[in-house]
Amino acid sequence: MNIIKRGYKVGNEYFFITILDGTHNRHIVHDPYYCLKGSGWNMVSEKDIPIDKGHAKLVDLEKNGEQKEAIFWFSDGQINYTSPMKYWWGTTVRRFTLGKSGPEPVLIMVQPLTKNPVDWQVFQRTFPDIFNL
Repeated sequence: MNIIKRGYKVGNEYFFITILDGTHNRHIVHDPYYCLKGSGWNMVSEKDIPIDKGHAKLVDLEKNGEQKEAIFWFSDGQINYTSPMKYWWGTTVRRFTLGKSGPEPVLIMVQPLTKNPVDWQVFQRTFPDIFNL
């Protein structure tokens, strides 16, 4: 697995979820800000939000007058975090130890497919499995 892209209905809302796994291609996982900027989105604001096993980054985005939000985090199966540097360090240590330091971290991004504001706490209670990868 390198990339998983799926649409999900959670409650009455639809979401697009992307999971990137660099186990066999370390170049596939990159800083989420780079990806969003490369897709033409401008960062309006950002903040950390608590999630199971750690925290995620909630970003408000704008492109051509359109507004949207997204959340993202990295996960090593034990802890969820938002630092690309922590991801790069963890994956480097994993390669040096030939995998003995633990599983390859993945990047998870959740984007609502509607313009309605999302209650991320309700999303987490309704779809807890995504926070336990």
